[in-house]
Amino acid sequence: MLRTLTFALFASVPVAHAASEPAPAFVQQATLKVGDPAPALKVETWVKGGPIAKFEPGHVYVVEFWATWCGPCIASMPHISALQAEYAGKATVIGTNIWERKYDDTTLAMIEKFVEAQGERMAYAVAYDGTSKAMDTSFMRAAGRNGIPSAFIVDQKGVIAWMGHPGSMDFALHEIVEGKWDLTTGPQREKEVNGRLSAIRAKLRKDGAAAQAEFEKLAAEYPFMTKHQDDLRLELLKANGKWDEAYAILGRQVEAAIKSKSAPQLNQIAWGIVDPDANVAKRDLVLALRAAEAAVEITERKDPAILDTLARVHAWKGELAKAVEIQTLAVELAKDKMKEELQKVLDEYKAKMAQ
Repeated sequence: MLRTLTFALFASVPVAHAASEPAPAFVQQATLKVGDPAPALKVETWVKGGPIAKFEPGHVYVVEFWATWCGPCIASMPHISALQAEYAGKATVIGTNIWERKYDDTTLAMIEKFVEAQGERMAYAVAYDGTSKAMDTSFMRAAGRNGIPSAFIVDQKGVIAWMGHPGSMDFALHEIVEGKWDLTTGPQREKEVNGRLSAIRAKLRKDGAAAQAEFEKLAAEYPFMTKHQDDLRLELLKANGKWDEAYAILGRQVEAAIKSKSAPQLNQIAWGIVDPDANVAKRDLVLALRAAEAAVEITERKDPAILDTLARVHAWKGELAKAVEIQTLAVELAKDKMKEELQKVLDEYKAKMAQ
């Protein structure tokens, strides 16, 4: 089955974060390094939140760079929002848009519409670098960073204390906010803790109980490192047969996605439950139906992949006539290879009805 824009939550163990997207080609030796004073804030306009004139002493800032076409950037947004909520009043996230595919009179409006559509998935200040590329030049290019999403943490003294992928900044951000970060020893301690998370994911493939024990040990030592690890928690719960707890987490995610009108996330959750190829011992079809119907409503019944998911939910429920009705619409809307794949599923449903 083709799954554009979504992948099954239950199908595989999640990685630490998605791979960064490549930057526009440029070669420049890094002149901005950890320990240097942060460049000035200079953006074309504020899309959400702000304006923020400068880095105020005594406060921590996360300057994160993203683009509307960047899948890993979009995937990182809920995590970044969770961190913003966690450190509200102590740290401010500034999501700075750069590297759009084209810049003309429609670019800013496109970005504004995109940000509005993200809702609570993007619950932090958002800036537009614009054609001047001042922030791109002073941060990204100066630091020699050639992939997004990318983040810089500015400490209470206005110094660049950390830079890297925002999916990996939990440890450093906590230590910086708490005034415990050491520019010399901090990176090694961070590497060790992130390494333990990676080891848990690796162990999960072979021994769910042992992975759960290691996760609980890490949570006891570094609760802030495991607080926003819902995807990993889900996999641990699944591996240990704790489906009710897993669906409790997914239920909260569904309600949040409905609130923010995130059809891709809703479709991802629903398909993770009903994917016939996924190793799911218990399928919560009530939750899958709620997520799939909401996704279809948000997309106004125009997305064939999302309709296909809803049809699959009805098929699992034994409602084959409804599944055929919805899958027929999905086939009509689909094109090329997807149309062929969805037609095969439609034929499958019709064959079952004829039995």
